[in-house]
Amino acid sequence: MYASNQNYGYNGAQNNCQQYNQPMMMQPELLQCYNNNQYPNQYHTPNNGEWQHPTTPWTTTHTGGSFRERNASITSLGSAAQQQDGGKRYRHNPYASSEASSTPPASPLMSASHSHDHFGEASSSFSAAPVYDPSVMMSQEAPMPVANSLEDQFNNLVGNIAQTACSARGRTMLLNIIRMQHLDKIQVIFEELCASFGHVISDPQGCHVLRFIVEYLQESHIDALCQMLTPALVYDMCTLSQHSRRVLQCLVEHHKTARLQPLVELICANGQAIAIAKTQQGCIAIMRLLENVITPLKEIVFHSIAPAFADLSVDQFGNYTVQTAIQTMDRVLLSNTFEQVLFGQFVSVSCNKFGSNVMEKIVQGATPSLIRVLLNELCYESLNLQKLVNDGYGNFVIQAMLEATAGTPEGRRLCETIRPLLQSSPFGHKIDAKLRSKRLFGPMASDYSRSASTGTGHSTMGHSTTSSAASTSSTCGSNH
Repeated sequence: MYASNQNYGYNGAQNNCQQYNQPMMMQPELLQCYNNNQYPNQYHTPNNGEWQHPTTPWTTTHTGGSFRERNASITSLGSAAQQQDGGKRYRHNPYASSEASSTPPASPLMSASHSHDHFGEASSSFSAAPVYDPSVMMSQEAPMPVANSLEDQFNNLVGNIAQTACSARGRTMLLNIIRMQHLDKIQVIFEELCASFGHVISDPQGCHVLRFIVEYLQESHIDALCQMLTPALVYDMCTLSQHSRRVLQCLVEHHKTARLQPLVELICANGQAIAIAKTQQGCIAIMRLLENVITPLKEIVFHSIAPAFADLSVDQFGNYTVQTAIQTMDRVLLSNTFEQVLFGQFVSVSCNKFGSNVMEKIVQGATPSLIRVLLNELCYESLNLQKLVNDGYGNFVIQAMLEATAGTPEGRRLCETIRPLLQSSPFGHKIDAKLRSKRLFGPMASDYSRSASTGTGHSTMGHSTTSSAASTSSTCGSNH
């Protein structure tokens, strides 16, 4: 028993509820019944065996236990509700469905799972048919709120789609409409975007819509798009920003057909491909063309930039285009082209920061005839060889030549030619390490190591053949 009335009531501290920390006062007659563990007659409802008080906000169910072991719950007890339910107590949530479900709704949209007591008559359930099937959607007895909402919004947008695509909310709306895959709506959106292509391609939001609709275009749309484009629009699409360049990239990745030939010809017209390849975003555009288009179109791009290989190889952006061409084009075609275009310029390209990476790729994929040309110009000319051995970038080309000719008579001749130059070269220890790794150097390797340990200093200018990919990602954008 409790000592005083102040201790009677629910101890809310056990449940950390501040609102119940205050003691609950009880009427004297209730207190007496409570102390005697008895129940007043006026609180007993013999029909259902439950103990209720008509005016207090808490109810107690008689289960044979002590009245102190009650379970208090907040509910609203109206006299009308009591009569309607036959005196039964209310649930804690008066809006809860009579058929409680432990599974939460799959989406925030209104569905037919709501009970009758909340919304009155239950609406017809929504069909699981795809939204993009107009015939099935029109045959539904009940309307589809989401589809109808997009329909109304699309009807209001017609005639102003290009301007809407250049806003964040408009972009989201158009993407949702395109996802419906209604060909009539895609046709309307495509026509309005093409009419204002120059304006849309210059906006990041508009580029997102263009990039998304490209995935849903058919062959007729591709033909219409290529006929609408001009050399100036193509140049802007390739070089303006990463958003505009991704439109072209998405186009060549999703439509690898000959229908892109007019687009490729516009890119390559009047040497425009060379100018595009020298820009930050343009070099990525040319690279994606070489990687994705079919072989006949790839050859068009290659022959358009091949005359400028010497200039592109030493360009901070163009060198990545040449490296991609080496990786994607035919080996014989490449060797013949480099032999004609770079003849007499191999040394100057090898001593360039960007060109040395290109030269290493050329040496790695060269045919025997091109290897002989490179040996004659780079290694068998004493002045050229000495220049390369003492250059911070040219020495890596010499290492690539040693690796390409390993185990051949040309390789043994190259070793004999390089041997006298290593001790005086600040990068001789790097060439020596390559020779020892390939087991091309005999006693001279140990002699050079002893001379290096006597105090001869060597500069270690950082360079790597793999720096091409890393610098491409950092210099030419994250989507390289």
